[in-house]
Amino acid sequence: MAECGVNAISIDEKTPIQKAREDIKTKHRFPIVGNVSSRRTIYPGPVAKIREAVREVMSQGVNMVAPGCDFWIETPTDNIKEFVKATAEFSATRK
Repeated sequence: MAECGVNAISIDEKTPIQKAREDIKTKHRFPIVGNVSSRRTIYPGPVAKIREAVREVMSQGVNMVAPGCDFWIETPTDNIKEFVKATAEFSATRK
């Protein structure tokens, strides 16, 4: 994937962030996007679990927080809002 001329790499929730970083670091330096589980975290909640997942992927070195793939259509709007809010809050404290 890294050799196709991409600007970033989005990883699934099953891909360890550190492993992805090690695999692409040797030849390329791309931002890594991901990888909060939409199925096990964002969709079911609760809010505390969503916030902890965002904090965890950020501490592991993801450059842009995103769902591992997509949001389930049934995901409660409040859970998506909390996902975005937590990302903004924790990003502000990283600076």
